[in-house]
Amino acid sequence: MAILVTGVRFNENGKEVTHVEWGTVYVYNPKRWVTQPQVTDVHDLINALNEGTMVQSRFVIGGDQVLGPALKLKSLASGGKTIQMAQRKKQQALSDLPHV
Repeated sequence: MAILVTGVRFNENGKEVTHVEWGTVYVYNPKRWVTQPQVTDVHDLINALNEGTMVQSRFVIGGDQVLGPALKLKSLASGGKTIQMAQRKKQQALSDLPHV
């Protein structure tokens, strides 16, 4: 299984992700939810990434569900961790996901 991130919530200054909306899907059929998306603390997703779980973003573009870039961990100057896109694609940044 893999995790699909469908939305994000940022902190007050809009720089760090605090919460994510995500659910699990079958790798071979990413349009079929195993668990429906729900909003959780970003640390739940960070733990999944630390465990080696595949995490992908999902965007809705023109009414179609489109897989976006994978997500990866990013170390912060404070010593903590957050998430970021593994690669940059036009109109597929974390800030382009629905805000939850």
